[in-house]
Amino acid sequence: MSFRFSLILIRTLMFLMIVVPSFAQAGSRSVTESARASGLFCTMDHLSESVRWVENQGVDFDKFKHCAVSCYLTLRCSSVEVLAVGALKEFKDLFDEGNAEVADLQADRFGIALVTNGKADHDRDCARRCEQRYSK
Repeated sequence: MSFRFSLILIRTLMFLMIVVPSFAQAGSRSVTESARASGLFCTMDHLSESVRWVENQGVDFDKFKHCAVSCYLTLRCSSVEVLAVGALKEFKDLFDEGNAEVADLQADRFGIALVTNGKADHDRDCARRCEQRYSK
């Protein structure tokens, strides 16, 4: 499955999840969370740059990458949107050559929590804390 097709699939599934009323009842967001979300597809706008940023950190461990990408994105976008993209990525991995793992979702969730719990407010915080948690 090509990268472009994957992005189209993720955007389509995100749109469907957002318009389904039961998903929309995810809870109220804080003022900070609302300010962080810069658009419906904020995560897609920042996904490529987040992947490049993580690759430049020089840590070649899958869970670190999940954690750091999620943290980086949550600094810029809604945590609900970032979590949905992580789940969709694992869903996609079920149907292509990827390796879908619950541990990947846990690493995504940890990266998101770093921001929402106030433990990361800059990219370097994401890299440092995710490396502490997910070093081999």
